[in-house]
Amino acid sequence: YQHRVGAAGHVFRVLDESGEHLKDASIVLGGREFHADESGEVLIPYSTRRGRKKIILKQGDIATLESFQHETEKYALRAGIYVDRESLLAGKTAPVIIRPTLVLNGRPVSLELLEDPKLTIKYVNQDGIVSVVEVGDLALQSDRESVHEVRVPKDLAQLTVQLRGRV
Repeated sequence: YQHRVGAAGHVFRVLDESGEHLKDASIVLGGREFHADESGEVLIPYSTRRGRKKIILKQGDIATLESFQHETEKYALRAGIYVDRESLLAGKTAPVIIRPTLVLNGRPVSLELLEDPKLTIKYVNQDGIVSVVEVGDLALQSDRESVHEVRVPKDLAQLTVQLRGRV
């Protein structure tokens, strides 16, 4: 078989002994049979427990025992966030530039999977007083940066910006 990891799980292509793609094959895992779609690929969803699993590759009356590494869903939200230091003038607005990437098991996936993205902005003034502002309803794009304007308070000593969300 050939195997790749997709956004919804493991995607298999079952092959015969000469390497030809068997588009009507199925795979049995844990007593459950997964059938090929229109393109001949078999999708097995991610597991809740990572580990080596035995599978049965089937086509008609022929079956073969194999194994594969069954992965769990591990999402990571990464973001490049930039604020130009020279734009941080008291009483003015400064653009916060955000370039997010959502990763599933080390591979980029669509930002459409990200629900309720929030930008948390933490201000610390010169007296050590902390103010936190949370911004929701962000329109994030995977092909370009998003910009959010922040109001710069007087006596700003430190600015921290964090992007969070749910999958």
